Amino acid sequence: MNITRQEIEDLLVHEAEPLDEFKLKEWATLLANNGTYVIPTIGNPDADFKKFLRS
Repeated sequence: MNITRQEIEDLLVHEAEPLDEFKLKEWATLLANNGTYVIPTIGNPDADFKKFLRS
């Protein structure tokens, strides 16, 4: 399966648009039910991610 750079960019824009517009419920529908998602903290941008994030 070959995916072009344009297809990847289109996907990222598609996923980012609801966040940019703060439509969180719409954005949440894009997530898989069986996926694992890691979201870093924003309180300390220099925090050691290994200490604060679990995978």
